[in-house]
Amino acid sequence: MGGVDLTDQLKGSYGYNRKSKRWWFRLFFHMVDLAVINSFILYRHCYQIHCHPPLKFMPMSQLQFRCQLADGLVNHFSSRKQRGRAVASPVVSLTPSGHKIQDLRQLGVVKGRCEYCSLGEHKRRKRKETVYGCPKCVKRLCPANCWTEFHSKLLPGH
Repeated sequence: MGGVDLTDQLKGSYGYNRKSKRWWFRLFFHMVDLAVINSFILYRHCYQIHCHPPLKFMPMSQLQFRCQLADGLVNHFSSRKQRGRAVASPVVSLTPSGHKIQDLRQLGVVKGRCEYCSLGEHKRRKRKETVYGCPKCVKRLCPANCWTEFHSKLLPGH
C-alpha cells in the first residue's frame, strides 16, 4: 500500500495526464510516467544505501531528476535541418592507448593530404585532403576508414 501511495503522490507532482481521442496514447504516457517515477524511487533508494553520511550530500529533487533524464535522452538533438553545406563529422573512436580522431587545426596542423591514402601501399593511392587526424601520432588521416586502418595495420602495438 505504501509503494502505491508513494507512486501516486510522485506522479501527481509532475505527471502527464492529458485527454486524448486515442486511448493508447494516454496509456503510453502513463507507462512512461511510471517508468520515470520508478527510476526516481530506485535512485533515491540507491542514494540512501551508498551515500554515507546522508546529510553530507542531498539527493536530487524529482524535478532535477526529470530534467537530467530528459537532457540525457535528448542529448542536444535538433530536428531542424542545418542550413548550408553539410559538413562530414568524424566518428569519434577511442582506442585503449589514447589514439583518437580529432580536428587537428586546434593543434596548429593545416589541411593537407591524408597520410594513409597517399602512401599507396594499400592499392588506393588517392590524393585526399583532410584536417582530421590523430593528435597522439600527429598525422592527418581521413575520419572514415583511413584512421582505423592506419591504427590497426601500421601501429599494431598501440
